Amino acid sequence: MLAALSLLVSTVPVALSHQAPTGVTKASAAYHESRFTETAPVYALAKVRKLIKGIKPTKINDDESSLALSAKVFEGLSVQAKFTYCMIHGEVSTQNCDMMPAIVGEENKIFARIPGAFDSEQSWSDRQTSFMEKHRETLIDLIRATIKSQHQVGVNLKHAILELDASSLIPDLVAVYKQTHQRDNDILTVCCLLMKSGKYKPFVTSQSYRKLYGDENASYKSYIEGNDANKALTIQRAMAFYKTRKG
Repeated sequence: MLAALSLLVSTVPVALSHQAPTGVTKASAAYHESRFTETAPVYALAKVRKLIKGIKPTKINDDESSLALSAKVFEGLSVQAKFTYCMIHGEVSTQNCDMMPAIVGEENKIFARIPGAFDSEQSWSDRQTSFMEKHRETLIDLIRATIKSQHQVGVNLKHAILELDASSLIPDLVAVYKQTHQRDNDILTVCCLLMKSGKYKPFVTSQSYRKLYGDENASYKSYIEGNDANKALTIQRAMAFYKTRKG
């Protein structure tokens, strides 16, 4: 079984140079940086990194460039290697991107949105998202195995879970959240977004939902307090939602 694979721990902290606004403590700034951490799968990792290093950018328009492997090379990769490729590399490079700034008290909030993957400078191409959807169940198993091995859900994995609408991974998300002493509140944000996507009534009719998504101008700054009560309630709702989707 994929979940039983023995994996090596491999995480990629993304180096950032975000300027913290006035009032942001060292703890908040450190938490902000941690939200951009990526988790690199181990499947053919060295090979995939070497292939990515050899990609030459091709201009798409004034704002975007393609950073894609040739069709021949991409199709020659195994499903596992393509998974690693998608998790550590976006084929579309955006030149004009606004980085999400640090927020006062960031570590004590559950936000409506998660940060962009790949330092918000790259995104998945249509080819990549099509591959992910085509191999959805296999990729969910690979994500589960990676989470269990590395005890971490990097921002890239979070985006993959949302792209695949993988509510079946909610127990895995909750487990790693508890194992890591509830340090990564973006895991709860992923649970909220999965419940939102699934139109889970106990959540979408709740006060939490209204605070997070009720305002049409809701953004990455929208949040609920990350206190013990809200954490417990979010987990309770997410697990109940998972049980309605199971099977």
